[in-house]
Amino acid sequence: MNTHKKRIVTVSLLLKRLSLFALICTGFFTISTLFLPVVFVGSYYTPPQKTASILNTEPIVQPTTDLVEFSETRMIVELAGTQPSIGYFDYMPGPSLILSERLWSARMFGMIAMAYMLLGTYLFYRLFDVYQTGRVFDLGSIRWLRRIGLWLMGTYVNLLVFNFSKYYWSTTSSIQFSPTSSLFLGAFILLIAWIMEEAHYMEKDLQLTV
Repeated sequence: MNTHKKRIVTVSLLLKRLSLFALICTGFFTISTLFLPVVFVGSYYTPPQKTASILNTEPIVQPTTDLVEFSETRMIVELAGTQPSIGYFDYMPGPSLILSERLWSARMFGMIAMAYMLLGTYLFYRLFDVYQTGRVFDLGSIRWLRRIGLWLMGTYVNLLVFNFSKYYWSTTSSIQFSPTSSLFLGAFILLIAWIMEEAHYMEKDLQLTV
């Protein structure tokens, strides 16, 4: 194995393992949208006592009767942004923006959006799996690269569908549109995949000519 191929194999192995880790984490997050105890949509309230202790002043806003007078750090599925996210949040529970009779609809739409992200991590894993064999300009690796480009373009549609689904299960009609950068990045990767494919066929034609 020459030096250049050895470098490609080493880097691809590292990226493959990182992709596998991301695949496992994303899979856990996708399933978590169904069994985590809290699906919370709405504003996060900073505890006035904590804010006052940081500023060394008296609390500007006192907890009202409709808020719980203590904060909790809890792992939750957050559906208030342009895409679902899971993490630990320090918040004071307020009124949920999910319609109570459509809670499971919110969970399902969140799971679908996360499942699409899971697909992306799988595509990267397969791409680096091919690169690990040293077949960088092989048609197989080009196909996986093309699929990643299509997936990136589909990410915009995926998040757009999730945001419009809020009209069905959310009490608010405010829609946050997803950035269009994934569309341009996906199109750019598709262009690179096309150039690599053409170069592959040109090399084969040259070999036949010789």
